[in-house]
Amino acid sequence: MSPWMIQKSEELNFGTILEHSLIEEDVQPLNFKAHPRMHWWYKDEYLPDHRQRPLVEWRDYDKGLPSDVKSKEFRAQVHTMYRRIQGLVRMLQSQPRPPGFRVLKCEGTFHAFDERCYGIVYSFPNSQSAPIRLHYLLKGGGATGLRPPHIGQRLILAKTLAACVQIVHVSGWVHKGLNSYDILFFTMTNSLSDSDYGEPYIVGFRYSREDEPGVHTRGTASFDETKHYQHPRYREGSSMFKKEFDYYSLGLVLLEIGVWECLSNIYNHAKRLEFTPWEMKGEYMNICDSHLLERIGPTYYEVTKTCLQAAEVDSELSGKEIDRLVDFQRDVVEKLESCRF
Repeated sequence: MSPWMIQKSEELNFGTILEHSLIEEDVQPLNFKAHPRMHWWYKDEYLPDHRQRPLVEWRDYDKGLPSDVKSKEFRAQVHTMYRRIQGLVRMLQSQPRPPGFRVLKCEGTFHAFDERCYGIVYSFPNSQSAPIRLHYLLKGGGATGLRPPHIGQRLILAKTLAACVQIVHVSGWVHKGLNSYDILFFTMTNSLSDSDYGEPYIVGFRYSREDEPGVHTRGTASFDETKHYQHPRYREGSSMFKKEFDYYSLGLVLLEIGVWECLSNIYNHAKRLEFTPWEMKGEYMNICDSHLLERIGPTYYEVTKTCLQAAEVDSELSGKEIDRLVDFQRDVVEKLESCRF
């Protein structure tokens, strides 16, 4: 981290700041469709016995930063980014931890000045094995020979994810990147069949921000598949991100869980490339009608469509902020809790 950022961090009493040089990428080959990038964190010394597995999320500098790293403009913009990342760390580290807050323990952050990025470091819950992406476990995601979980397991997974999203929003933040690639499971073994669907972890917070007027981060750096989870209005750049766009992303994940297939498997990938985001939204709504209702029941079906339709009316016309949160509690969280199997 640059001396300037160390000085500013001390002045502002930021959260836990880690040493970048103590974190290195694991060079062992890995299937990135199944697992996120793996790293080693040498917590005390450069000794194998003192290292542990972390999850590291990388946040590149915003586009448009001045090229002169010594300029006041560059320092001011980098400083603003760092403040927001530290605010995210404080939110993730907040105590007491709300029940149902299914996020990994955030150990802190580091500034990789020479690489023009930041890193957010999370510890694994109880295992050193590579975490498994939900997307990989779904039909069409890459795993083979796995039996789909029964409806009861899928309902528990959906309830857990919805409750976690609500906690993030009540905390005053928006996630901005919900998708089945960033929902992880940890096992004590490397066996996919050992995944506990009642204990998912939501990750992918690197572009999250406070849900306040005038606060923004750049659009998520999504690769081709994850961009399909973004609401059409956000993808086309016609609106700042809002909570309802997280609801839409959650609705697509609920659709995947309900039919136990990844989005690219639910709808032909080649045809998706021909459709606009709005046309794809309509197709996903049709799939809810034709497949989800019969596979998992009317309540789950209604909740999923509620999420997909959440941003159809501008939230500024829907009343006070508390009303929006209560609607999500009533129409999504409580309805999912009422589902029985």
